[in-house]
Amino acid sequence: SMFVRKSGFAKLRGKAGEIRHFGAALCHVWSLFMNPVLLLHRQIHLMLKLNVKLEDILTEHRDAFKLPDAVAEDFCKTAFAMAQLQTTIADHFIEEGSVQNLFDVTSKTHFVLHSAELAKHVNPRLVWCFRGEDMQAKIQTLLKSCVKHSNGPMATLKMISQYTLALHLVISQHQ
Repeated sequence: SMFVRKSGFAKLRGKAGEIRHFGAALCHVWSLFMNPVLLLHRQIHLMLKLNVKLEDILTEHRDAFKLPDAVAEDFCKTAFAMAQLQTTIADHFIEEGSVQNLFDVTSKTHFVLHSAELAKHVNPRLVWCFRGEDMQAKIQTLLKSCVKHSNGPMATLKMISQYTLALHLVISQHQ
């Protein structure tokens, strides 16, 4: 279930703790089987190496509230380089007309970049995006229920009002 989906292409699935440090193994296997003549394969290999570097920085500074300035700058540059490579690689598969969303750029990529920018103020381990995945699922469910019989802007307003009401009820119960 970590790789196989009910439909579509294989996709790595799992919680952060389950796939932690998997990047180094994946990078190693890729380096053994890649074709170094192909630019795309070299780009994928570099992206994997940058991902491992990010993991190593987070592991090395796991107890720090914030990353040291020089490390934070390196972390940020590495994250942006990795995201740029991911975008380039994703564009390659889109241009090739692939039906598979290989290397799809997601909201998690966007969040990683924001976390990287703030790394000199707060360690990305403390604000990592995986902690909010359950909340994302709840918000998606709420939004789906608000879309019925509403257009785009009205659905958003309806969702915000429902979410505000739910927060009020939760806060009221804890007072």
